[in-house]
Amino acid sequence: VFVAFLYRTAAPFTFLIPPLGYLYVRTVLFNEQKFKRIDLLHLLPFFFFLINYLPFYFSPNDFKLDIISKTIQAKTFAVEKQLGLFPETIFYVFRPIQSVFYLIFQWVLIFEYKKANPIKMIENQIKLVIQWLRVFTFANALIIIGYVITIPIYFLLKEKFDTKVVHIIPEIILGVGFFSICCYLLIYPQALNGLPFVKYKEIHSSLLEN
Repeated sequence: VFVAFLYRTAAPFTFLIPPLGYLYVRTVLFNEQKFKRIDLLHLLPFFFFLINYLPFYFSPNDFKLDIISKTIQAKTFAVEKQLGLFPETIFYVFRPIQSVFYLIFQWVLIFEYKKANPIKMIENQIKLVIQWLRVFTFANALIIIGYVITIPIYFLLKEKFDTKVVHIIPEIILGVGFFSICCYLLIYPQALNGLPFVKYKEIHSSLLEN
């Protein structure tokens, strides 16, 4: 209520979470130093929903306060009231679809990754990083489930959607997801070192021959 101008400003950024999670896994596995131009396509959902909510962002503060007060009284109002150029159902339906899509590709990257290296130290680091990426992706799945599970609750238990008891399970799942990531990194901080392999280029020199 006191910062009504911030209402819904985070919504477009939620569509950056799945692609950034995927790009993080990819860059760690393949030791990428920079993004490709085609990676800009991952930003399209973010820009789409940013443009979608522009009319609401520039609307008067009194209008936003009215929306917030009605949402506090009934959470279903947030789903039913159209704030952007398109119905809110598009936001709530597209978000889980996008999340599941990127999660699948994250798991594919992890399971298909193979890197043979005879140095035992590097082999151990590979195993550690792969295990970290599995925990990271699994935690992402839990976090997404925590968000997505509210959708069937809304459609199946619409009359109980505003009660706090209904939201306990999604909140617990969310908490477990974030807690898992933090605990793993506290125990294995070296996982963040990634896979810094050096690609050596052969140089012809008489010094090497001697």
